[in-house]
Amino acid sequence: MDDRKPESSRPAGPDRLPRTQRRPAWRKWATDGKSGGGLWVFLENWLLFSLVFFFLAGGGFVAALIKFQNELPSTSHLEQIEPPSNTRIFDRTGESLGDLFSEDRLIVPLDEVPGHLVQAVLATEDRRFYEHWGIQVPALARAFLANLRAGRTSQGGSTITQQLARNLFLTHERTITRKIKEALLTIRLERIYTKDEILGMYFNQIYYGSGAHGVRSAAREYFGRELSDLTLGECALLAGIPANPTLFDPRRRPENAKGRQQVVLSSMVDYGAIRPEAAEEALREPIELAVREERTMRSPYFVEYVRQDLVERYGADRLYRDGLEVTTTLDWTIQEAAEEALERHLRRLEDVNQYDVVRDSAWVAPESPFVTSPYVQGAIVVLDTATGEIVGMVGGRSYWESKFNRAVQARRQPGSSFKPFVYAAAIEQGIGPSSIILDEPLVVPMPNGDVYKPENQKRNFRGPMTMRFALSRSVNVPAVRMILTVGPEAAVDVARRCGIRGRILPFPSTALGASEVTLIDLTGAYTVFPNLGILHRPRAIIEVRDRNGSILDADEMVTQEALSAPVAGVMTSLLEEVMSHGTGASARWKGITAPAGGKTGTMDDYTDALFVGFTSEYTCGVWVGFDVKRSLGKDMTGSAAALPIWIDIMRVALEGRRPQPFEVPDGLVWKEVCTESGLRSVPECFETYREVFVEGDEPTEPCPVHFGGTVLDPWNEDISFEALDRQSRAGTDDLDLEQ
Repeated sequence: MDDRKPESSRPAGPDRLPRTQRRPAWRKWATDGKSGGGLWVFLENWLLFSLVFFFLAGGGFVAALIKFQNELPSTSHLEQIEPPSNTRIFDRTGESLGDLFSEDRLIVPLDEVPGHLVQAVLATEDRRFYEHWGIQVPALARAFLANLRAGRTSQGGSTITQQLARNLFLTHERTITRKIKEALLTIRLERIYTKDEILGMYFNQIYYGSGAHGVRSAAREYFGRELSDLTLGECALLAGIPANPTLFDPRRRPENAKGRQQVVLSSMVDYGAIRPEAAEEALREPIELAVREERTMRSPYFVEYVRQDLVERYGADRLYRDGLEVTTTLDWTIQEAAEEALERHLRRLEDVNQYDVVRDSAWVAPESPFVTSPYVQGAIVVLDTATGEIVGMVGGRSYWESKFNRAVQARRQPGSSFKPFVYAAAIEQGIGPSSIILDEPLVVPMPNGDVYKPENQKRNFRGPMTMRFALSRSVNVPAVRMILTVGPEAAVDVARRCGIRGRILPFPSTALGASEVTLIDLTGAYTVFPNLGILHRPRAIIEVRDRNGSILDADEMVTQEALSAPVAGVMTSLLEEVMSHGTGASARWKGITAPAGGKTGTMDDYTDALFVGFTSEYTCGVWVGFDVKRSLGKDMTGSAAALPIWIDIMRVALEGRRPQPFEVPDGLVWKEVCTESGLRSVPECFETYREVFVEGDEPTEPCPVHFGGTVLDPWNEDISFEALDRQSRAGTDDLDLEQ
């Protein structure tokens, strides 16, 4: 018989407590007062503390991870990674003019990167790239131990994906925080993109030194060639640079670059990418670097003009990062001819006039942008007459010495090249081109009590002459008489309708170009005449595409009717006379045989010389002068200083073209008139010519000079100065006039 007591009757004690209340044996031993009891109390407390610490630390680590995740780019952002890429500017035929960028980068697809270059990068930077998940723990551990032994950062354990994450979104600071963010970004990139996509982004993102971002820009920077033309040795050299672009710079440290190239080639051999013989041959290959072009932009004044337009359309950030492709209106053949003609003829002026400062090695341009230059300057604008497209633009002799674009920024007095707008106002008011104007001394009283006395170039007077003769010979006094007849405000209105902006004063002196204009506006205004009264605003861009080739913007002509077609037709005929028998006649015996019209302009003391002329194909304006007004020299008129440049440019522009006559609009009539009276000729007239008129404005009266009458003279005594006083608000003593 079992004499044991029931369980419930057993004495209570530690060994019989419920399991949840029992103390561990080691706890019992530790509290029994036996040897070592205090040590185990300490250990128990330490263990509890450790558990709490690691729990809290783990929670803190998780919180830190969440915080870092929130600071990183969103998934949607990561899914749309597009590295900054150069905006490329092309002429109308696709020839490159230059790039605009914040980082010099040209995007290239991975399949266009040479195989040797891909293998060189994989062998050197990340041999297990296609196997790991973005981070190689063993490589990081080896790098950590190596750096610990060295006492500094001597090795890196970053994979290609880690390097990409760092270059895309992070800094290169060596902190734990950055490393954690880099790891998180790396894992996310590996989840979103394929290995090939990551490798492609790497080649387009990584910095190669010397301002080159991405491998395509690096190939152009160091070797002056495209990727497809690189040799094995050149691929190995490029692959080694990103590890330390400063240390392995092949220009500044060629020995280091060569040593790094050897390391890359050895790695390729170990990787099985090439045979040892190929590596040795590539190593013997000399490093031949391209001559670095500090200023590779072509037609820089024009490119800067386009850049300003693009900034207004898209903003600077998009322009410098989005890799736009811009096709412009520039014709490089004409542009090159314009640049060469300007420099050639300005050097001729320097030789002839012996200026105290000329453009040579004696004057060194300052490093900062310089608005003006001390030597003689010039500017050119060439437009497609029918469209207004800018096919040539020269803003000065050297953009790198003076970035001031005289073609679009300089406001200068146009001299007699403004006269066509005065005579166009007269044609609009029914005054025919055969009308007689007196070239005799003229005194115009001004509101301030002074008088204005216009003079001709040679201080002489020729008496009565037709409007056609006065314009073709650029006689000043008849032009002032005409603006007084039609009203200065009418002439200003015509100029504005033809596209001339800025402040144009309604003074008598405006007939002689006293108000300042820009060359691009003046040149554009002259296209109105051969275009039968239609103004095509000058434009520089044909189309803009994004980096994927989609058209963002395609420019269309901006047109407006400035003059009626018959008025424009009469003015075209008058300006043809300038080229046939007037101040532009030298163009004919220098080879410009195509139908052409134009006008010279010369300011007081020969401070500015201009010529603006047109054919059916092109309209070209040329200005010559100093940035700070001073004389070009005796007899340096528009015919002598500017017209020769125009001739050389147009000779190239028209080469191989069949001359096209100007279109004749409806609404014109031709009449035989007397040269002396300007009225309908009679058999008794000694000299006659055939004149064109707007229909309804042709003279009907027979010539009174040779038919027993007297010449009508409405120009001498019938001028109303009350209207002039109303329009004029200041004196004109300080205004320069063409001589």
